[in-house]
Amino acid sequence: MTESQYYLLLIVSLAITALAQFLVKARYAKFSKVITASGMTGKDVARKILDANGMSDMPVNPVQGTLTDHYDPSNRTVNLSEGIYGASTIAGIAVAAHECGHAIQHHTGYAFVKLRTSMVPVVNLSSKVSYVMIAAGAILGFLKLFEIGIILEAVAVAFHLVTLPVEFDASRRGLKQLTEFGMFDREEMSGCKKMLTAAALTYVGAALSAIVSMLRLILMLNQSRGRRRE
Repeated sequence: MTESQYYLLLIVSLAITALAQFLVKARYAKFSKVITASGMTGKDVARKILDANGMSDMPVNPVQGTLTDHYDPSNRTVNLSEGIYGASTIAGIAVAAHECGHAIQHHTGYAFVKLRTSMVPVVNLSSKVSYVMIAAGAILGFLKLFEIGIILEAVAVAFHLVTLPVEFDASRRGLKQLTEFGMFDREEMSGCKKMLTAAALTYVGAALSAIVSMLRLILMLNQSRGRRRE
């Protein structure tokens, strides 16, 4: 890859990340004000999905913050932010359905979730060590250390790539549950899809940023090798 190709990819990555952040904020602001005809809150939707999928014992908890919603596999809980938990809005049902999609993945043993979970300790370690190796290699002139740092950085890239199908599949499962309920009209379902598509773009942006970061390191390594040959 040439420097011009790298900078082009960098611009694309930054553009997608900026677009994703804008869309998430804009669509959350919009759909958090649109009340659903069913009157179901985020908590109601989560509870209904979990009960329908054999997880009636799984708690649905409120958590502080905005868009801090998450499924916690360590204690098997669905956690919804203040603006989602008790809200009868399109944003509320969309986010709640997505987090329950993660719960269903865990409950059914979705392969990519297992792979992602197994990668977490490796990624945590490699992220700490990679830049130490890269810095040491650059400062001391040991390109082998630099190479090892790039390999460790590739683990983080792989983690981001594995995250993509996990997030897209969670949205797919959540939307499928909402469709099967038959409680939401076409316009409400369209709003849910727009909300979750914007959220998915943030993960695409994160994956691209990780790839671009690794490519930058590869370019630096190649430039160092070139100088040594001169």
